[in-house]
Amino acid sequence: GDATAMPFAANSYDVVMSQEAWLHIPDKAAVIAESVRVAKPGGVIAFTDAVLRARLSTEEESRLGTEMHAPGVATTEQYLSLLRAQGCAITSCEDLSTEWSEVLVKRLAMYRSLRDTTVAKFGAAHFEAWDHTYSFFVGLFTVGKLGGARIVARKAAA
Repeated sequence: GDATAMPFAANSYDVVMSQEAWLHIPDKAAVIAESVRVAKPGGVIAFTDAVLRARLSTEEESRLGTEMHAPGVATTEQYLSLLRAQGCAITSCEDLSTEWSEVLVKRLAMYRSLRDTTVAKFGAAHFEAWDHTYSFFVGLFTVGKLGGARIVARKAAA
């Protein structure tokens, strides 16, 4: 479905959750507004997402958009501002950058350990293209340009 135009009635859900998905949605304001719209008054909007921690080069921005389908990664503060603009109170905001960087480095090593299996199933070109893209993504975390955040907000009560 389209997270910026959900087919749900307003004020329908106690909790709206997302896990590492909003980096793939270009219009952050729309996804926040829609999440708030479908949450009941006093309801919770909770999500984790990759966030921008330092300026990206034009090439890095382009690669994120095309290779990772992650156009316009938001900063934590941008998410917080969008939530506040929708009348939400921030309940918690956690920086997950260190943990995510460690997990991603281990995950990349695990995927690379499966090279022979991947090549046998999908071919060497597939593995090499994927490895090129994923190692780029992991690298942005390890140098501190991308990070992770867990944000919990509450929609204003009626």
